[in-house]
Formats: sequence, structure tokens, C-alpha cells
Amino acid sequence: SGGYVPEQLYNADETGVYFKMLPDKTVAVKSDEHKKEGFKAVKERVTLLFAVNKTGSHKVKPLCIGKSKNPRCFHHVNMKALPFTYANSKNAWMTSEIFLQWFHEEFVPSVRKHLLSLKLPEKALLLLDNCPAHPPADKLQTRDGQIKVAYLPKNTTSLIQPLDQGVISTF
Repeated sequence: SGGYVPEQLYNADETGVYFKMLPDKTVAVKSDEHKKEGFKAVKERVTLLFAVNKTGSHKVKPLCIGKSKNPRCFHHVNMKALPFTYANSKNAWMTSEIFLQWFHEEFVPSVRKHLLSLKLPEKALLLLDNCPAHPPADKLQTRDGQIKVAYLPKNTTSLIQPLDQGVISTF
């Protein structure tokens, strides 16, 4: 594993949350008169990015991506005090720019702080899937090359991506 201890191995993954969508499964009576009326699903979404190390002892502050640059719900809120980092894109999806910024401004400092607290070398590997919004691996590393990214093999992420094994769905 390249000389990494479990504390230094990380995984990150995104998921979409349709926060206004009604459940598609419900307890209903077969003879429900309103069943055939139908409705249009409200597909307003945010994207959430989670990152955690192999031991689970370090959970990086989640990233939330919405559409609005300054959402009304945060009007009188100190954005730095939120339990997540907020970013925006026109469709609330991950972009290369947002991922790059998150990696260098959130992930790297958070990992360094965690490893220093354990008196471990400031060296880490972040495992990612091959999402088109993820920049090339050579852009996702620190200047000294000690904190870097490796991509999981294509068409295997749903089987071996740690955060896809129930962590995100539990959230």
C-alpha cells in the first residue's frame, strides 16, 4: 500500500440529495382514489461530498454543493460555523474547480492537522472514483507530493468504493 498506515488512507465520494422529493415507496391502500392522479417529482438537489480515513477516526468536514451562491436559508448565518463547507454550481453538481478548491483548502489542511495530532508523518493517499468532475491526479497533490490522489479502477467503484458500502446510504 505504498507505506501508508490505515490512518493515512482516505476515501471520498459524492452523492445527490433530492431534498424536496417525496418517498417513492409508501404504505398505501390498493384502492387509493388519488393513486392515478400522479404528480411531478420536485427534483431540487444538493450534492454532498464525504471523505473519511480507513480507520474512521477522521471524518473531513462534508462539502455541500447547492445552486445558489448565497442561499436565503443562510442569510443571517456565519458560514464558517456550519458543520459543512458550502459551494455552489449552476446545477448543484460537482465541478473540477470546486473539487480542486476543496482538496487544497479543506482536505489537505484537515488531514495535516489530524496526522500531526497523532504524531504521524504528514503523508496521505485519497482514493477516488473516476467521476469526470475529478481533476487529473497530478493536479490533486501537495507541492511536496506527500498528500495525493489515486483513482480506483474503472467499473469497480460500486463494488470496492468504501463509502459506497453503506456509509453514504446510512447518512
